[in-house]
Amino acid sequence: MHAQLGTPGWKAVEKKLRAASPVEAGWFFAWLQDGARREELEYLRTLLPGPVLFVLSRGFGRGYTKQVASAWS
Repeated sequence: MHAQLGTPGWKAVEKKLRAASPVEAGWFFAWLQDGARREELEYLRTLLPGPVLFVLSRGFGRGYTKQVASAWS
């Protein structure tokens, strides 16, 4: 993800995330963390405050965790 920051593609992602509902953003961040390595998660936490990331991915993204991530286990 670090290599993509600042690119036109990443700017488009940021624009869509700002316009997304909390549930859509939650699913995105839950997906982004699914299977991520510790280093990747640590980097993500430098971009978003931990409590915000937690609420988005664990709260609003719980549907992803229940419906999608559980299928991969």
